[in-house]
Amino acid sequence: ENVLFIVSNISPVNEEKYTELYKRNYDKLVVYNTHKLKIDSGKAEKYAKESDILMFLSSSTFESFADSINLSENSEMKEILSGKILASIGPVTTKTIEKYGLKVGVEAKEYTEKGLLKAILDKAVSEK
Repeated sequence: ENVLFIVSNISPVNEEKYTELYKRNYDKLVVYNTHKLKIDSGKAEKYAKESDILMFLSSSTFESFADSINLSENSEMKEILSGKILASIGPVTTKTIEKYGLKVGVEAKEYTEKGLLKAILDKAVSEK
């Protein structure tokens, strides 16, 4: 069997590894490029400071946000974010957030935007 992964340019898929592991012919087709937007760090910091819950719908979204506020070198923002509820769409995004030394307060069980909103609402109800 021939199996095709249809992915973005930042996909971690290693088709050679899968071909070797599963004895099928895996290939990868990159169909779009993900690129980070340059946003004003002051604006990103302002939004983060004013928000109680920050929702991240992908690892690349968090990485872009972290880069925009220079999180790896910005201890003030790391402290501010530590006091917020960081909501993750799933385990891959959670792992990315945790690489920055931050704690995820909510992770979706269903890895969709709707699933993440439900997880946030469920957390709010359970804490009442």
